[in-house]
Parts: sequence; C-alpha cells; structure tokens
Amino acid sequence: NTPCTLLLLQASAGTRALAEWDAAIAAKRRELLALSRENTSALSTVTEVTRTQRDLEAAVMAGRSALWSDPLDARRAAVAERDKLVATINSRAGHLDSLRGQIAALKRKDTSVCN
Repeated sequence: NTPCTLLLLQASAGTRALAEWDAAIAAKRRELLALSRENTSALSTVTEVTRTQRDLEAAVMAGRSALWSDPLDARRAAVAERDKLVATINSRAGHLDSLRGQIAALKRKDTSVCN
C-alpha cells in the first residue's frame, strides 16, 4: 500500500461518505417538505375553524340580547318610534297644506297671504 493508494482509498471513502450525506440531506428535505405541507393544511383548518367559531359566537351573542330583552320594553320602544314617525308625518303634512295655500294665493295673485 503506497501513499498514493492510501490517498485514493481515503478519497473514495470520503466521496462515498459525502454521497451518503447528500442522500440523507435530500431525504430530510423531502420529509421537511411533506411536513410543511401537512402543517400548512392544519393551519388552514385551524383558521377556518376559528372563523366559524367567531361567526357562531357573534350569532349567539346577537340572539342572546334578543332572548334576554324585555318584550314590553321592545314594544314600548317600537310604539315610541311609531309615534315619533306619525308626529313627523303630521308636521310635514301641515307644512304641505301651508305651502298649497301659499301656491293657491300666488295663483290668484293675492300676495297678502305671503306677508
């Protein structure tokens, strides 16, 4: 065994070792890629479940206020709103009647009503 032969054997062994390491690295990269895909899928599922949970909680909270509200208070608020709308309509109807009277007076050229 000459020194050159020993060097060639060592180089050959080193080359085999590097090839084994390269193969191991490639296998670990494939494994990492598969795990990354699996984790991404799991994160997407968690995101969707979280979104659904928020939507359900919002729906429950919206329904809860309706369930625990006093129906008499709700009725009183509706009646008050209706009365307010009726008053507004009556006020505007009176204003329209006044405008109609003014228009009729202007048609007759009787401007004493406008003064």
